[in-house]
Amino acid sequence: MPDNGTISQFRNIHQEDIVVPSSSLKDAFSMDEDTVFSKIMQLGEHGEGQTEHYALARGEAEKRYPFLKNYRHVAITPVAQGVNKSDLGEFHRSGGLAGYSEPTITIGPGSTRQMGGVAKTIVDDMIHAVADQDPAFQKLLKQLVNNLSPKDKKLAKRRYEEDFKGYSGTNFESFDNFLNNFWAEGIVQHLLQGPGGTSEIDQIKASNPDAVPTLDAIEQLFKGDPGTKPQKGAK
Repeated sequence: MPDNGTISQFRNIHQEDIVVPSSSLKDAFSMDEDTVFSKIMQLGEHGEGQTEHYALARGEAEKRYPFLKNYRHVAITPVAQGVNKSDLGEFHRSGGLAGYSEPTITIGPGSTRQMGGVAKTIVDDMIHAVADQDPAFQKLLKQLVNNLSPKDKKLAKRRYEEDFKGYSGTNFESFDNFLNNFWAEGIVQHLLQGPGGTSEIDQIKASNPDAVPTLDAIEQLFKGDPGTKPQKGAK
């Protein structure tokens, strides 16, 4: 099991590595979103069809959020039975998944049934990968938590006590870990939900006006090309 307990939230026998062919990524970037989604739905979920499926989904995720091109070293693989806490996706740090030395996202079967498909799962769990590795994003997450309203922090505390306390993984060892990692990254998942979702981000922004500049900076970071730095103004 992953050591930090990251699962796709507000909503994650080991198989061989899924190697994303560069030709498939090129194809994904040459299609519009509807064509990519249609193509993904036509592909099988095993063997070569699955490989191309994940390549197209990854290309679609990077098309929406080009900053994720920095994270092509993160492997994407089908889920093994008993690995994910949900049937969507889960991020595993380097060495956190048996048979993989690199950070890995395991894709659950529910990913193909949700609005946005596998591309949404990839975006959701790449947020965990970026939070694990990128100091600039880590700083923005701290700013986000610092600017949450007392009411929202109270809500997070209640959710932790009632629904998550006792879960395995460092994210659930204490409320501070839960708030600064699981909860904050979940807000970013809402922020980057993408078209067709039922995100609560407008409600989150309305109840946390001091956090809006930080949320805007996070969105611009992910929408920027690789090497993008956070915009000034977030505090």
